[in-house]
Amino acid sequence: MRQKAIAMENIFAFISVVVGVAVIIGFAVLFLRLVDRLTLGPEPTPEQREEAMRRYEERLSNPQWDKLEQHYGFPMPIALRELYEDPKLVTRSSYYVVPRDAFEEGDEHFVSSFHPADVETINSIWFECGTRRFPFACDGFDNHYYVRFRTHCHDPPVYFIDHDGGDCIRIADSLNTFLSWKTYVDSDW
Repeated sequence: MRQKAIAMENIFAFISVVVGVAVIIGFAVLFLRLVDRLTLGPEPTPEQREEAMRRYEERLSNPQWDKLEQHYGFPMPIALRELYEDPKLVTRSSYYVVPRDAFEEGDEHFVSSFHPADVETINSIWFECGTRRFPFACDGFDNHYYVRFRTHCHDPPVYFIDHDGGDCIRIADSLNTFLSWKTYVDSDW
């Protein structure tokens, strides 16, 4: 009888621990959802998402070179203009770019999407673009690919900036080099 009582106590203790952990996790999830709701606002409706996508595509297909040149104080590089003149390339999304000198898995760069070529893009990026950097693409995790302008340079180098610490890495000597590298999507593997 005593063993049965001890076994029941152990089962009760185990169930209490499991229920306690589930309650704590439940409260944590509810708290995080509340924080998201307060900081991010309500979830967009399907119509709002559709409108946001339509606006993004409109901006992407209509670069505002005059406003960018006014912002930066000089003409935009030819290679950057050519990128946005190619609708098939600039609308491509969710793919990997593999540098010619990539030796190991993980040396590739993921491109989630391209940014529209306008001042709104510059103002919406978390890092200071200043007068020498234009973010043209992102990886979907708030990290960005950008070109760094140099005087009289028609094909500027490409850098990657990581949101976690702001580390900047030069990944290509020029935009055309970056765009010429082999690409693949996950389904290609």
